[in-house]
Amino acid sequence: MDNKEPLIIELTDARIHADLPRKPKSWYSVFKNILRTSKSERIYTKDVSAGKEDMTIDACFPLSPELAHEVDEAKKAGREIKVVLSGKEIPLSAGPDTVKYIEKQSGRK
Repeated sequence: MDNKEPLIIELTDARIHADLPRKPKSWYSVFKNILRTSKSERIYTKDVSAGKEDMTIDACFPLSPELAHEVDEAKKAGREIKVVLSGKEIPLSAGPDTVKYIEKQSGRK
C-alpha cells in the first residue's frame, strides 16, 4: 500500500437474500481487490439480526486478522481508510431470491 490517498469504502445499497451465497469472497480478498483495482465490489455477511419491536436490521462485517493487519499497515504508511454511507441512509431491498421465497410462502407464484 504505497498510495497515500485515502481509501474510501462507500456503502451504496443493501439487499436481503433468502439463499446463502454459494462461494462468497472473504472480506479480506474483496478489500485487497478494492486496493488493487479501485473498482466496486460486493461484500456478504451471515451475521445479521432483526429487531421485531423496532423493525431494525443489524449486519456485522467482522474484520479478519488479515484485514485488520492490512488496515494497520495502511495507517502506519499514512493512508486513511474510511467507510462511509453514500447519503444519510442506504436503500434496502429484497433480492430476487427473497421475493420468490416470500411469494412461495404466501401462496402466490
